[in-house]
Amino acid sequence: MGGLCGGDQGSSDLKSPRVDKNNKQKSDAADERREQEASQQGQEQAGVRPQRAPSKQANVESKSAADDDDQKQPALPLPGEQLEGIQFDLEKDLKLLQKKFSGKYEPLLERNKIQVKCDAIDDSYDVAANSIKVLQFNMLADGLSTAYISGITEKTFLGVEKTALQWPYRGVRLVEEILRFEPDVIALEECDKLEFIMKYLTPKGYMSQFSEKKGSPIKHAAAEIAEDHGIAKDSVKLPNDGVALIYKTDKFELCGEAQIVDPKQNEKKILGLGVPLRIKNIDQEVFFVVTHLKSTKSQEGEELRRDQITILLNDLLKNERNLPVLLLCD
Repeated sequence: MGGLCGGDQGSSDLKSPRVDKNNKQKSDAADERREQEASQQGQEQAGVRPQRAPSKQANVESKSAADDDDQKQPALPLPGEQLEGIQFDLEKDLKLLQKKFSGKYEPLLERNKIQVKCDAIDDSYDVAANSIKVLQFNMLADGLSTAYISGITEKTFLGVEKTALQWPYRGVRLVEEILRFEPDVIALEECDKLEFIMKYLTPKGYMSQFSEKKGSPIKHAAAEIAEDHGIAKDSVKLPNDGVALIYKTDKFELCGEAQIVDPKQNEKKILGLGVPLRIKNIDQEVFFVVTHLKSTKSQEGEELRRDQITILLNDLLKNERNLPVLLLCD
């Protein structure tokens, strides 16, 4: 999405002070100057370094610059807003989005899929009819997107306009990204908008399972947003994110209880979701597992992620029927 903030670089048009002052004004200014000099000498003799008071012109320039910034930077919205006029019909909502962001709206990036052939399958086997299509990605929680604070933090997405990250725009585009591949199974990490997503997906025959990340950093993000907006700390309410598994009910049926792994209930703080599903057309049961691993970018982080997967599959989830496992994670 192109530049959405818009606005020209503002500049103050300060005029030079008038020089045709009368004698009274000159005398008053001289008296004021002498008083300031005397005060400064007295403070310096007392060991105090006085701070220079800003001139009236400096105050005007500062106010003018602030006014220009206010004009250039529209107030950021709070989380929880949706596209105005949304109908939860993807085709209609995309048209609405294109109209609202006319000239800024761009098509999704093209993604070319690679066909992988298996030597054990000959050409007579109908791969499409006997396969499932799985889509998985970290959707970036709305509450963690940094789209609602004006400052820059270590989590800020540099070079990305905040409007493109805010949910009224990104929410609809996210659903577009999911549905353009017509997946049979969808796994999402950092999912804090499952209800919104399912308003589009439920009419298309999808069902979902969810595991909440208790202790999510979203609560800290909510406090940051409130502080940035100058409102009460507890006035911004954000749902915890988690992991979700979404599947087509015409191709799958639940063949056991979904298992939820609470990160606050295990030493490695592992979040997990295990869902046993039967693939109807081939009568095959599969244990689908979704998790969001620690993101530390180091050798220590790699070892921790390995341990998290091992503990999740071997200890925290129960696969008593020894079903084949499909692990979906970020």
